[in-house]
Amino acid sequence: MNFLYPTFLFLLGLIAIPVIIHFFNFKRYKTVYFSSLQFLFNIAKETRSRNRIKHLLVLLARILTIICLVFAFAQPFIPAKNNLKNNKFQTIAIYVDNSFSMNQIGTNGNLLEEAKNKAIEIVSSYSPSTNFELITNDLEPKHQHLLNRDQIIDYISAITTSPRTIKFSDIINRVKQIAKSANSLSTNICLLSDYQKHYFDFEKIENAPSTSIMLFPSTPIEIKNLSVDSCWFDYPEHNINQQEKLQVKIVNHSNESYQNIPVKLYLNDSIKTLSSFSISGNTSQTITLAYTNISKGSINGKIELADYPITYDNVYYFNYNVSNNVNIITINGTNKSMFLSKLFNNDSLFIITEMSAQNINFQAFPSNQVILLNAIQNISSGLQQEILTFVNKGGSLVFIPISNNDDNYKSFFSSIGINVLGSDSSKNQVSTLNVQSPFFKNVFQKIDDNPQYPQVNMSYKISVTKGNVFDDLILTRNQNPLFTSIKQNKG
Repeated sequence: MNFLYPTFLFLLGLIAIPVIIHFFNFKRYKTVYFSSLQFLFNIAKETRSRNRIKHLLVLLARILTIICLVFAFAQPFIPAKNNLKNNKFQTIAIYVDNSFSMNQIGTNGNLLEEAKNKAIEIVSSYSPSTNFELITNDLEPKHQHLLNRDQIIDYISAITTSPRTIKFSDIINRVKQIAKSANSLSTNICLLSDYQKHYFDFEKIENAPSTSIMLFPSTPIEIKNLSVDSCWFDYPEHNINQQEKLQVKIVNHSNESYQNIPVKLYLNDSIKTLSSFSISGNTSQTITLAYTNISKGSINGKIELADYPITYDNVYYFNYNVSNNVNIITINGTNKSMFLSKLFNNDSLFIITEMSAQNINFQAFPSNQVILLNAIQNISSGLQQEILTFVNKGGSLVFIPISNNDDNYKSFFSSIGINVLGSDSSKNQVSTLNVQSPFFKNVFQKIDDNPQYPQVNMSYKISVTKGNVFDDLILTRNQNPLFTSIKQNKG
């Protein structure tokens, strides 16, 4: 015989109370005087025997009453052999999906609360001696061991929503590992979720005879939800006092149309722009939020819309940097290029410092972001070493060579991973721009179907040393690279 609550058996000590009452009768007798007792002797003897039997019966009744009450609270039961084996070696695993999607409303209210109540109902149907596992998307360490019935009910009640998600194949594998470490003969897995398609990968789960899986779906009434899908700027560069146009894509996931939904734009925790939009059912719409940059440095942005009951996708965070200036050093060869001056002088973002190849201030290199070598005939070993140090620390180098000088460039090119194969003086035509390269990201708003590219009168044939990361940005008609970007450490 076993007991569900064996601690109540300690109350059997209360049997001592009626025994003490029996042996220590505290009743005070009153003396009554008679003239003669000879006629009462026989009656007294008979009454004394009856009273003794009566007292013993009362004592026995009291003891049995206490024993029955104690056993009633302890709840004795006689388990079968198979049940003892199952309770000891069977594991019941409960997975409660607490992802954001479980915040939707079902027929019985919030889906997560519905799943928690169902999980408690499942657990309560087993005996207290059953071994349980609890899995949530948080994968908390306290859930990584077997629990009894009272423990798992407390843990289930404390589950809250989490931003994390987990695939079902990972859940099953985790349950199997815990059950294996506990030497469980069989495992029943109860999955309580809304079964989002992205995480429902049952085709990756291996079939195991000792494991059974039971699905308990939580179904929302109807998805009525707006979400901020993405955002982007019209222009890649951000300067002080620049007019920005932020494009925001809103998606309507329901059949219902919405009118005049407010949208707020926050920059560095201060509201910047208010707007509103209307959207039809099961469509997406892009709205424009315009504002002006009034501060420099890192800008933390937040787009927020009002939509219930699903709120986790109502906020979209982004970040960008408003540059102070881009400092550029131009090192010219024999002649100063007027084209470079015209290119940068019309934009206040760029600050140009021009130097001659014969008079270079190396101390100015660290305070600049770009060094432009323009038509330098000979690159000295000192200049070469300073440029490599500048690039390795994160700087950018733009090199514009002069014609028919490949022998003088070989040493410098080899130091940055380029082999000079010779010069090509034949006329050629630019044919391809590698617009898929990150170098050209957000540079072009539109490219014509048949653009007119310039003609090339002279170029160098190069190859990049194996192992270097590079992009051929502009190619000629014979597929020779004309403009190449090479990654060098941090620069």
